[in-house]
Amino acid sequence: MKGHIRERSPGHWAIVLDVIDPASGKKKRKWYSFKGTKRQAQDECARLITASSNDAYIIEPSKVTVAEYLSRWLAHVETQVSPSSYATSCRRSARASSRKSGRKRSPASTLPP
Repeated sequence: MKGHIRERSPGHWAIVLDVIDPASGKKKRKWYSFKGTKRQAQDECARLITASSNDAYIIEPSKVTVAEYLSRWLAHVETQVSPSSYATSCRRSARASSRKSGRKRSPASTLPP
């Protein structure tokens, strides 16, 4: 596995890893953002290369639509707010998901457990 760093702006780095997709066998590039010094970015690049070559788990974002996210969020919030607040949240999320936002993706790292 190979990788390199690239400075995007002062103090902000892109770590680029060349990985092979196990499903297709094709070579792909994985980009990671990093903030810090050049030396710290090099250390992080080395850590990611080691983790990938040892088959360690690297968290990948899943592709969740906004509508899916809102339905999961509503189920999570229902027990934590008053019934009137929950009803208001339902109306707002229904409006948001009806505006063709069901096709947009949202980062899974913000989803409640």
